[in-house]
Amino acid sequence: MIVDASALLAVVFQEPGFEEILERMTEGPPVAAGAPTLAETGIVLHARLGAEAPGLLERILDELGIL
Repeated sequence: MIVDASALLAVVFQEPGFEEILERMTEGPPVAAGAPTLAETGIVLHARLGAEAPGLLERILDELGIL
């Protein structure tokens, strides 16, 4: 399954419906994200979290097993 930035950000910020997204990511087929998705996610994380953002995207990808 290929995920986009909105799915990753919904999980990070626990937006409505994130539980279903998280379940599909962790219990389904392998999950991957393209470079543009990772760049967009990183930009949004930095804009919303500032100094807390560095390293967060990498931790999310590792924890969810996203390729």
